[in-house]
Amino acid sequence: MRGLLGSPVSADTDTTDASTTLDDDDDDGLEAFEGDRLTMAPLETSDAHTLKDTKNAGRKTMMLFLLWTIAWLSALDRVAMSVALLPISEEYNYTDSVKGSISSLFSVGYGVAILPAGLLVAHASPRTVMAFGLALWSVSTIATPVATRLAVDNMAPLLFVRACVGAGESVIMPTIQKLLQSWMQPDEKSLALATIIFGFQCGSITAYLLSPIVIDVFGGWEILFYLYGGTGLFILIPWFFLAQDSPEDQTEPPATTEPLRVSRRASWDESIVSFRDAPWMEFATSRAVWAMMLTGSSTNWVLYNTLAWSPIFYSEQYGIGIRDSAWMSVLPSVSGTLGGFFAGYSADAAIRKLKPNDDNGIANVRKLFQCISQYGPAVAYGFLTMHLPGSPWGAQAFLMLALTLLPFSAAGNESAVQEKAGKRWVGLLYSVISLPAVMFGTLGVYVTGVVLDMSGQNWSYAFGLNAIVMLLGATAFLTMYDSRREFE
Repeated sequence: MRGLLGSPVSADTDTTDASTTLDDDDDDGLEAFEGDRLTMAPLETSDAHTLKDTKNAGRKTMMLFLLWTIAWLSALDRVAMSVALLPISEEYNYTDSVKGSISSLFSVGYGVAILPAGLLVAHASPRTVMAFGLALWSVSTIATPVATRLAVDNMAPLLFVRACVGAGESVIMPTIQKLLQSWMQPDEKSLALATIIFGFQCGSITAYLLSPIVIDVFGGWEILFYLYGGTGLFILIPWFFLAQDSPEDQTEPPATTEPLRVSRRASWDESIVSFRDAPWMEFATSRAVWAMMLTGSSTNWVLYNTLAWSPIFYSEQYGIGIRDSAWMSVLPSVSGTLGGFFAGYSADAAIRKLKPNDDNGIANVRKLFQCISQYGPAVAYGFLTMHLPGSPWGAQAFLMLALTLLPFSAAGNESAVQEKAGKRWVGLLYSVISLPAVMFGTLGVYVTGVVLDMSGQNWSYAFGLNAIVMLLGATAFLTMYDSRREFE
């Protein structure tokens, strides 16, 4: 932690002295004070390494916890609208097409900002970029009730605010990808990503469980946005003081008068985004990039539809109220957390058994888990297409299967980005892949609303589209992806 865990270890010692004077960058020993002079008793080399490893492990755990918390909060804010949209729609008589437009504008904002976010994080402090994004989406969440009231005559304010929430959240994954590149070893990244995806799942679960209770207790949906947005602003405090760009970043905590400064190792010139330096042509001609782009697009189609439409599905198909429809959406998210952790742990274990630099072996691991992530849900959605169960619990069983397997992508496509690019371009590569994926997921939310309106709320058509899209995405990754490093 910044200012709490000390400076980088240095092995410089003066063997001619009984004690060694501590320089600014040395902490290879146990500190002892003798009057006004700070001295150190020398440690054995193995003890020094143990001390350094222990400190790095603690800082790594802290960073992972902070990233988990931000992932949790972002899903909380995103899913809040899915739950609140039921009482909002009843109050303002929204059609399914209008509901789809409101839900999809989050993704429009996300998609518009994702490429600039990736370029920015390639040069600027990811810690600072994350703070700006968190502040933007939290303030926009707080503004949502006011924008909704103004949208009685004109939908523009509400759509704009939802787009700003999406734009703020667009920094999350490019920033996380760069931070994990700095903090995690290659055989730790699948589980680390699974842990962060677990944060997203926990945020969804919290929103589904807590939101109906909050609405009932306070007698209105508005309090959701004030509560969740305020929580985001509060989380900025520990992020400022505990987050670091890398294990080697030993800058002091930011002064209260300058809360958002970049690392002192980075000049302001490096913070200026340079389109010229980015490997645009290499991105465009890489088969692996196209594979990740296509499979990411198909995953987003299903993920965005699940977040936007799950409570509405249970309400429209089975006549379940807001509280029960939100509760029905919880179990699939819970099962998804277990699937993600299992995939991350298993993939890392498999990679540890490979020979060093075995690109083919790593590619096969990624392909296996990505195919499970998409072919499995395609089968589940196929069954729902052929026959919608008469009981909501029957439908939930198939949705649980789909959402248990979908997070296997943490060990597939999500981790694949880490192997294709070095630290400089990994965030930008993620943004390049995510831009069309976000647009396609956004299209999926809107198209689902239109299909439901045209078919008289026949959900079989929506699930059939999900199945087809997942089949195509998995096949693209299976046939086109390789794990060879291309972008340094």
